[in-house]
Amino acid sequence: MKHLLIALQFLTILPIKIDQELKKNDFGKALLYFPLVGLFLGLALALVAFLFAFLPALTRAAILLITSIAFTVCIHLDGFADTCDGFYVTKSTEKV
Repeated sequence: MKHLLIALQFLTILPIKIDQELKKNDFGKALLYFPLVGLFLGLALALVAFLFAFLPALTRAAILLITSIAFTVCIHLDGFADTCDGFYVTKSTEKV
């Protein structure tokens, strides 16, 4: 349970307090729970999509994006932006 809480604490903005003593290897073991946290986030976003299904698609997409940002504090968008920077850079390798 401790490793799941570490993964939730790392990947979301949820205020999770862990009362147990943490060791260095606990953080590595928490990686196993990242897909479960992703499933949790996906289910939460699916619930939001279901609740706002009556809205137009573009409005619903904006609400889902804002909700995702609110849960994860842009961690996935930052990685996507870094990837785009790497692929679409117009400078030579030496200048980069």
